[in-house]
Amino acid sequence: MRIGEMCTLMWHDIDFNNKTIHVQRSNKNGGEIGSTKNGKTRKVDMLPPVEKVLRNQFNETGLKEDSYS
Repeated sequence: MRIGEMCTLMWHDIDFNNKTIHVQRSNKNGGEIGSTKNGKTRKVDMLPPVEKVLRNQFNETGLKEDSYS
């Protein structure tokens, strides 16, 4: 994933059951949130270390509605 895509992830983009992340937006110049670099959305597999970190973070912030991960 690109850095701008990671920065705009939201909890509803994370699928812990299927261990995937839905990439659908990116941070553009000036902080504006827009489409990905190529304008397409995709799903990427979540590696076990990433899943562990995201689950820990979810326990801290994931219960807030539509919070960024």
